[in-house]
Amino acid sequence: VPSANYEPSSVPLVKMQGSLDNVASVYLTREDYERRDADDFLRRLFETRTVLAIGMSLRSGGVGDQRRAGARHYAIVNDVTPDRRQQLLEQNIHAIGYDSEATAWKGNQIIMGELFARVNQVSS
Repeated sequence: VPSANYEPSSVPLVKMQGSLDNVASVYLTREDYERRDADDFLRRLFETRTVLAIGMSLRSGGVGDQRRAGARHYAIVNDVTPDRRQQLLEQNIHAIGYDSEATAWKGNQIIMGELFARVNQVSS
């Protein structure tokens, strides 16, 4: 449920890796992104917005291995090691990590629930 200050045009939601309802829309590899000319869109997105990546590994061979321009970006990632956290920081991405086993593989859901609660608390 959006807060009273929520403006949909200012907070875009981009489903980066497609939808299983439309298999042709699924992006899994670097080649998928290149074939669909997504690099320019992604570059502009990172330059003009703060991005929260959910459910993406951000590993080599996927979406961009280079430093992201603009403000600091965020990624919810499981089982992030100190080395991986540093690699992400070098790409201008702050890792919001969780332990997969400790959260029964529901880390994304738990973190998103907490973010939702905090955003609604601030805007109330």
